[in-house]
Amino acid sequence: MASVALQAGPRGRINPALILHGHSLVVYGGAFEQKNREWAMDDCWTIDLVRRDGWRCLIPGSFKELDLLRAAAEEDAEDHDGDNSQDDETGSEESDEASSDE
Repeated sequence: MASVALQAGPRGRINPALILHGHSLVVYGGAFEQKNREWAMDDCWTIDLVRRDGWRCLIPGSFKELDLLRAAAEEDAEDHDGDNSQDDETGSEESDEASSDE
């Protein structure tokens, strides 16, 4: 299996599969969280723990930085829309309570 040198190392993640194979650590998968979203990672990285000459990507995976940027933009838009609708809901609840007291 040929490896391709890419970025400085794997993205931070939770719950990856870790395998020690000889002097190499292999990291596969896991999950990445941002705010209230979670992405499953399917990339595979290795590093030689003796030489420590950098991470090598064995399987690039399907997670793309662009997906992360799109999700962040969508969340920002939802946060702004959510603020307006929340005010409307609060206002209608107050008017409902006022009419039920009469």
